[in-house]
Amino acid sequence: MFYIFNKFDLITDESLQELIEDMPAERREKAINYKNKDDKKACAMAYYLLCQGLKEEYNIDSFELEYNEYGKPYLKNNDKIFFNIAHTKSVVACVISDTEVGIDVEEVRAYNESVAKKILSDEEFEKVKEDKDFIKYWTIKEAVCKCEGTGIANFDFKHINYEHYDFDMRYYPENDAYLTICYKK
Repeated sequence: MFYIFNKFDLITDESLQELIEDMPAERREKAINYKNKDDKKACAMAYYLLCQGLKEEYNIDSFELEYNEYGKPYLKNNDKIFFNIAHTKSVVACVISDTEVGIDVEEVRAYNESVAKKILSDEEFEKVKEDKDFIKYWTIKEAVCKCEGTGIANFDFKHINYEHYDFDMRYYPENDAYLTICYKK
């Protein structure tokens, strides 16, 4: 199941403060350290979506997080529920699954051709005709990377065997953003 939030203007300063206060210390510190208010909102809402999803799907009211060596979060003492979160300036998303999962969301923006050549296969690069084409590939690749939990620095974006994954991609026109969820088969 996945959850999405894209109404940042509905979060008042007071409600943001309440969201941040309800977070565990580590996550609260992360939210507070963001300079930009929308980044603080995104961080707080990502955690809120996770909490709501765990409560709705699994009746889990409290939990602790632990992280693998690359920083991918997991539920402590639970190897049956997996989750991942992503956010941009205008969209927050959370996915919860019974298999390893990754999610990415990106707003369409101008892409850099030299970056595209580094992360896209030759076949993929040939298919990129406009900015949205690149963003689609980027969200797929980052979702796979996050599903694997190896960290961006250790991931070969150019050579992904897509047969090992299932994908769900959506476009949100009100935010001009693409969201991709990657599930490990």
